[in-house]
Amino acid sequence: MNVELIGISKSYGDRFALQEVSVVFPFQKITAVIGRSGSGKSTLLKTINGLVKPTTGNVVAPGRRQIGYVVQGNGLYPHLTVGENISLPGRSRAKNILPG
Repeated sequence: MNVELIGISKSYGDRFALQEVSVVFPFQKITAVIGRSGSGKSTLLKTINGLVKPTTGNVVAPGRRQIGYVVQGNGLYPHLTVGENISLPGRSRAKNILPG
């Protein structure tokens, strides 16, 4: 199933981390979310995974436990390539290393 964000906004006081975001992430496709620091990437991913509740809008994300993401900076393994870092959650789940 696709992951769909419909009019998602997330505000902290009078500041918006996300404002009216609508997007569909296709089922079984690798998607990269890129942007400069403070653009809302982490908030977007946390919203999809249910770690952050949106101020407005809806998230349709069946199978949230099967969604993996790799954070930037300190969340990456320096001895792995970019491709290896990105594929690690999927490879770990396939080997039953991660709960799922």
